[in-house]
Amino acid sequence: MGYRPNPLVRSPMRGRSNIVGVGVGNVGNPFFVQTLQLLAEELDATGLRLMLFPARGERSEPSIREILHYRIDALVLLSVSPSSDLTEQCRRAQVPVIHYNRTTDLHDASSVVGDNEIGAHAMAAHLLAGRHERFAFIAGTPNSSTNREREREFCGYLAKKWNWKGLA
Repeated sequence: MGYRPNPLVRSPMRGRSNIVGVGVGNVGNPFFVQTLQLLAEELDATGLRLMLFPARGERSEPSIREILHYRIDALVLLSVSPSSDLTEQCRRAQVPVIHYNRTTDLHDASSVVGDNEIGAHAMAAHLLAGRHERFAFIAGTPNSSTNREREREFCGYLAKKWNWKGLA
């Protein structure tokens, strides 16, 4: 007869939607394109689906109303620094938030990040090994945890190993 059950309609009965929301600030960034592809493949392999929520406006965060309109099982934020309002509303709705490429001071939040200390030290060491004498630190989003850590570690390494005074 061609009947197929609608998983969104059945989700209230099961208590799960099998949908993971993903908030992303810059969908055109090649780093995020690859991350989204890999995340979608891994979720699919476990029977979960990805629902994309692009960030909007100056705050670069997805719309809370849009996210909570759907019964998502979790929210992954790709390099998006959420407001306390978004975090609190997700907490009240019992939607876990996972930060990707960002950290947060919230005690119950999860983060997935690379080792910024090792990466920044490796870059500075590479420049010093090449006998470079003029350095620059080029960053992305100015107030992101990732950029703060990378800049602190890059400059700290140069100051320690080369007696460098800082960026001009």
